[in-house]
Amino acid sequence: MLRRGGAGEFWETRGATAAAESDSVTGDASPQAMPPAPVAPAAVDRFGPSLSATDRKADLNRRAARGGVVTLSGQALRLIVQIGSTMVLARLLTPGDFGLVAMGLTATSFAMVFKDAGLSIATIQRAEVSHEQISNLFWANVVISAALMLVVAALSPLVAMFYQQPALIGVTTGLSLVFVFGGLAVQHKAILTRQMRFGALTGVVIGSQAGGVAVAIAMAIAGFGYWSLVGLAVGQAAVECVLVWLLCDWKPGRPQRGVGTKSMIHFGSFLTAFNVLNYATRNADNVMLGAIWGASQLGIYSKAYALLLLPLRQINAPIASVSVPALSRLQDEPEAFRQFYQRMVRLISYATMPLVVVLAVLAEEITGVVLGPGWEESAVVFRVLAFFGVVQSVSVTTGWVLTSLGNSRRMFEWNVIGTPTIVIAFALGLPYGAYGVALAATIAALVLSVPQIFYAFRGTPASMADIVRASGPPLILAMAIFGTGETARRLAAPHVAEIAASIASSTQAITLPVGILRHGLSSIIVGVVAAGLMGLWFALLPSAREEVGMAVRMLRKRKSPAGGDVP
Repeated sequence: MLRRGGAGEFWETRGATAAAESDSVTGDASPQAMPPAPVAPAAVDRFGPSLSATDRKADLNRRAARGGVVTLSGQALRLIVQIGSTMVLARLLTPGDFGLVAMGLTATSFAMVFKDAGLSIATIQRAEVSHEQISNLFWANVVISAALMLVVAALSPLVAMFYQQPALIGVTTGLSLVFVFGGLAVQHKAILTRQMRFGALTGVVIGSQAGGVAVAIAMAIAGFGYWSLVGLAVGQAAVECVLVWLLCDWKPGRPQRGVGTKSMIHFGSFLTAFNVLNYATRNADNVMLGAIWGASQLGIYSKAYALLLLPLRQINAPIASVSVPALSRLQDEPEAFRQFYQRMVRLISYATMPLVVVLAVLAEEITGVVLGPGWEESAVVFRVLAFFGVVQSVSVTTGWVLTSLGNSRRMFEWNVIGTPTIVIAFALGLPYGAYGVALAATIAALVLSVPQIFYAFRGTPASMADIVRASGPPLILAMAIFGTGETARRLAAPHVAEIAASIASSTQAITLPVGILRHGLSSIIVGVVAAGLMGLWFALLPSAREEVGMAVRMLRKRKSPAGGDVP
């Protein structure tokens, strides 16, 4: 949960760059366009291809197509590593261990907002950038990161005092090491992203994640307890730093004046201010739960939320990575913009809504298998948050529209309106623990979704009617799956328990836990019911099948080397 989007996130536009660069809920959208900076005539862009306009477009399309495949493959591997590490660590550590480190991460994540200072995006977005400019930004990141490490370490006693957990002094100080490694890696990651080296970036993500997990598991087996999770964060940051330096052949020079860096830093300062406001929404639930209920309840809530986001992000990121640039190219064609947006909403709704309700039905089974014994309470929290995921699967697309139209100011304005509402909702649910906060977040997201959509779409080609037409049929299907799946699960429960006990008792060669068998059989039953309903739905509604097929073809066309504009 190093960089998580809290239950109050409003906008989420994660493309390939955003996924590689950070987990910001806005996809690092800027509240103000960066003005062009003076660049010395001798300065040549050494960090991107020098091509004609036609060749550049073809090259970018080829790179985007390859990047889409690589990103999807990387996300699959990342999902496997995350689920596997969660299953292992949840059995070696306690909810209290996860909750304690979550408290430390909540404190350090605020400082994390300032680590990048928006300077990586400044490097990526520039049409031309020089070695001297990136060198200046590199040293700025290093200085900022070192200062943040010292500040966080110095404030660790206050963090421990706030949560009334003395162990947080050491935990927060240990986590502060992440800033140093992160600061050294920021500009190298930005250069790899600018060069569209998605294979290298995917390797960095998977390699650093695997390295951190290896450190954490080794420490947990050795009996280090919650320090294993500190090792996970620091180990991942250290491995990432080493890998980007090995894969990117750029080396920083000495800081210089008068090379056009001032406007880039100015741009970064606006982006940082925007992210500071976002922080309050993303972390208020963690802070409140940890302060009032302690590490155990926070651990239950945070793991349930992270478990829900795990599959959803694998779906949202690839679709967003294509939808945002495609919509950007269609912003001068309102009707084509509206049609493309509506079809992408239909696609993401069909991809996420049925999945989320199946997860809700199987909340007990999923948490039982992935998290293991001692996490039973997280099943109820997971189920409530799944309905929050249904709302988010649609409301998240409003960020695509505003980002593609360059209207991030409206995103900022909505956060000013929505953040206090979400925080109040958290406070109202707080007396009931993790379950209360999850329920409050879900209700608040549902209540805010309608005014959010109206506010976001004012003066744009998209409208509330587009959302309703696109997401209505998938929502009806999802409701049918939930009702039928839940009924089937409950009716089959006694028989499933008997069959699981019979299989476990008759298996001599290997020991099969009855609980795992029961969860597996229930999952198969619900999965068959869901698959049958979806098959029947598309068989009886050819128009729905055609809509999804058209959306997939449009998505592939945007990724293909010869992909043109949507007709």
